[in-house]
Amino acid sequence: MKDYSVLGGLGDGIKLCNNNTEVLTIGRLVNIKRGRRRKKAGSKVTSPLQVVGMDIGYGVPGGPGGHKYVLVLVDKCTTHTWTYGMHGTSGADIQEALWKFFIEAGGFPQTMQCDFDPRFVRGRAIKLLRSHGCRVRAAPPGRQSQNGLVECRWQLIEDMARALLKSANLPKRFWYWDYLSPPILRIRPAWNI
Repeated sequence: MKDYSVLGGLGDGIKLCNNNTEVLTIGRLVNIKRGRRRKKAGSKVTSPLQVVGMDIGYGVPGGPGGHKYVLVLVDKCTTHTWTYGMHGTSGADIQEALWKFFIEAGGFPQTMQCDFDPRFVRGRAIKLLRSHGCRVRAAPPGRQSQNGLVECRWQLIEDMARALLKSANLPKRFWYWDYLSPPILRIRPAWNI
């Protein structure tokens, strides 16, 4: 378009100002340098036990030792994984597993991230965590994917355990002992090395 004065007559209240600047093309508009993007507050975890994810895994009942459930804990900074067998999912069972974790990890985490599970956000487990200065951050109800680090790690542990059981020709009832085998506890994905 050579004559921009036509634009002034297209509607009411439109004024045409000519400041002798070149009209931007779409290519130039896309490549305009923008300001710096803001970083999310608190998204980077820099030290071990700063944020630890927590979830309950379900196994096959009737195995040696009587463990039906596993408490899975994953450190967000180091991706180190701890698993503790539980006979049930009561507050006492979770509390016992958490005490084992505190001893093995060498301290108390600053923040525990978990699903919106009543066993975690109410009762004995949350009392224990809060009494030692841990904040509990629960995913909204129905959004367990927001606890993704633990969910992905649990899936990886399950896949590895199934493969190990299959290769050793062992029955499913040995699931718990296979989950606790040393290679699984030390897994680190290639992208974190």
